[in-house]
Amino acid sequence: MTTRISSKQKASMVLSLIRGESIDEVARQNSVTTADLASWRDKFISGGERAFKRNENDHKFAEYERAIGKLQLENELLKKKTAFKFKK
Repeated sequence: MTTRISSKQKASMVLSLIRGESIDEVARQNSVTTADLASWRDKFISGGERAFKRNENDHKFAEYERAIGKLQLENELLKKKTAFKFKK
């Protein structure tokens, strides 16, 4: 049976390594392999906690939401501008 380890737990272990704790000690305390810890450390260094998140597309959704909001605002402004032209 494999226990799932959250991104926060992985980040916490990696930060322990960065603070100077030995990789063997951190691995033993958290019942993980040193190979896993080394891999997580490398990922963390290259991408931070974001590297451990399951859904890497979250930032894309936020980008899309901003674009939709901008388009909605532009649409409303265009409607008002068009309505103002026809009132003259």
